[in-house]
Amino acid sequence: TAQSGYQKPDLVARGGLAYVVDQSDNIVQNNGTSLSSPILCGGIASLWQAIPNATPNEVMNYVRQSGSQYGTPDNFLGYGIPDLALARTLNLDEEHEERFSFYPNPVKDVLHFNLPQNNNDIQITIYNQLGKVVLQTLVNPQTRVIPVSRLLTGLYLLRSSSVSGSKTFKLLKQ
Repeated sequence: TAQSGYQKPDLVARGGLAYVVDQSDNIVQNNGTSLSSPILCGGIASLWQAIPNATPNEVMNYVRQSGSQYGTPDNFLGYGIPDLALARTLNLDEEHEERFSFYPNPVKDVLHFNLPQNNNDIQITIYNQLGKVVLQTLVNPQTRVIPVSRLLTGLYLLRSSSVSGSKTFKLLKQ
């Protein structure tokens, strides 16, 4: 349990209307919780193939962070249903991660940024859970903060974009 430092369940996956091969080699849909684990394991194996330099712990952390209720895990769904496409974007280039950062996270009123030395402007785009842009602005060495007090409490995605590339992060608003 969360009290012992271990979340159980860790993640969940759908087992309903899964495509399987039946005894006659036909592709059919079937239901069952015994289908959810192999489906998720196959997805995680594909994710790891896409990021082969990641350690097993890093892969699992990306998968957990992509969970539908990562910010509020519980003892029923754990971190929730993972979004493996999102987990792939959370695989951050260590050099970029060290140079670009923001704090605090969770944030209440104002978000502060540490910027790479070689970038002048970084576009910050914040998306809500439905994928709608709720805030878009530029930050640079002169403007290293953005107010976020008008955002509702919840989980957001923060995308930083510059000439050197773009990265996506989770942002929790208090």
